[in-house]
Order: sequence, then structure tokens, then C-alpha cells
Amino acid sequence: MRCVIVAAVAGIMALLSFSPAFAGEAEEPARAGKAGVFGERAEGHAEDGGGRLSYGADLGFFSSYVSRGLTYSEDPVLQPNAWVTYKDVTASVWGNVDMTDYNGMAGDLYELDYGLDYSVDAGDFELSAGALYYSYPHIEDGDTAEAYVGLGYHAPLHPILTVYYDFWRGDGFYGLLTIGHGIPLPEVAGREASLELSAQVGLGSKDYNAYNYGSDHTAFTDVVLTASLPVSVADHVSVAPSVSWSSVLDRTIRTKNSHSDAVIFGGMVTASF
Repeated sequence: MRCVIVAAVAGIMALLSFSPAFAGEAEEPARAGKAGVFGERAEGHAEDGGGRLSYGADLGFFSSYVSRGLTYSEDPVLQPNAWVTYKDVTASVWGNVDMTDYNGMAGDLYELDYGLDYSVDAGDFELSAGALYYSYPHIEDGDTAEAYVGLGYHAPLHPILTVYYDFWRGDGFYGLLTIGHGIPLPEVAGREASLELSAQVGLGSKDYNAYNYGSDHTAFTDVVLTASLPVSVADHVSVAPSVSWSSVLDRTIRTKNSHSDAVIFGGMVTASF
């Protein structure tokens, strides 16, 4: 299994490397929260245009909810999100609503997260730092919080390394390395479209893995491969159907989690101003 996963990631990297550099470079997963599509939210929706206020919202619909290799719902979910950016600071609110009774709360809010991010460009690099608060309204003692720092490099594949520290319950670190690239497509009815490909791999510390996966050793935890097709449908509005494959990497963690592999279908409607 590990050989297959490594080969798949290497294949995507090889494919992307043949694309013209910066020909529509894929951004870090845009405001997707811990959605099935990407597994991680994009810290820093830095589209403020040099100081003006910007804001937006999106609504995702996915066939399941998977984050960092963990399956929170095997059934369809809705994931609304809203953000406001001023200069280099972004505040956001993200939620997950179960569409079935998988967690015993059909049509109810399973999770509500709050984020605060500061992101700046420094030459060829992008620096970010922030905090995330994860709340679970119907789960007693389920809330937790993380602080993070991130470093991105403006180059082909746009690598981004983000390190999270769970200082509330997990008391450990989770590192995420993401690469991605966008391939521009012919306009559809005069509207822009692109094929966005991304790959990401996570690594958890001993304490983090013990709390989240029940496995008390440092290990590579999960990998996610994603393809999406964002299309502009109106001024300030886009839709993005997507498909992702998520898999748990560590053998011990796989034995402790019954749902170690998942294919997630879905899409997102985004309005930004």
C-alpha cells in the first residue's frame, strides 16, 4: 500500500512538473475548512487587493466528511463558510452540517470552527500564522484549539508547509505539506475555467497521534489527492466540482481506524467580493 501511495504522489508531481510554470498555479485549498475535498482549510484568504476590505462565503456539498484521515461522516454533508479580510488579516467561520442521522444529528450542526489568520508575502515566500478553535456543540468536552505557522514558496507546484500545535487537548504537533498546480482550460461560454490538482501529506507527533488516532508514536498519518474544476459562472461567483482520495498511511493507525481509505465527491459554490 505504501508503495502505491508513494507512486501516486510521485506521479502527480511528475505530471504537474510538465505544466508551464505559474500557468494558473493552484492556491492552498480555498476556505474549505476540514472539508472532504481537501481535508484542510486555507489559512489566509489573501485577496484583499492591497489593503481594501474583502469578504465572501461558500457552501460545499460533499459525499462524506474526512479530515486528516479520520472519517467524521460517511454520508453527505453541507459545509458553509464565511470570511472577512482586511489588509493581511482574515477572520473566518466554518461549519459542518450532517445531512443524515450518521452521528445522530441529521440536519443539525455537527461542528463549528473559528479561525484568525495573518498572511504576508515576502519576496518568493508567503508567511502565515494564526489560530483555530474547533467546537462541537453536541459533543461534551470535544472542543479543542490549534495555533499554526506556515511557509509557502512561489514556485512550480507552490509547496506549502504548515505546522499546527494542538495546545488544548492533543498537546502535539501536526505538519502538513501541500503541493498544487492549476492548468488553465478554454473558456466556457466566455467564463474562465481551470483544472486544479493538489497533493498533501500529514505527519503527527507522538502525543498528537495518541490523542487523535490512538497510536502513540510519531508517524506520517495521511495523504490526500484532489482534482477540482473551478468555473466562473458570474461576476464574483464560481462553482467547483471536485473529487478526492484520502488514505491513512501508518499501518498501526490503519488497524485502529475502520475507515482508512475514502473517495469523496462534491462541489462548492463561492461568492467573494
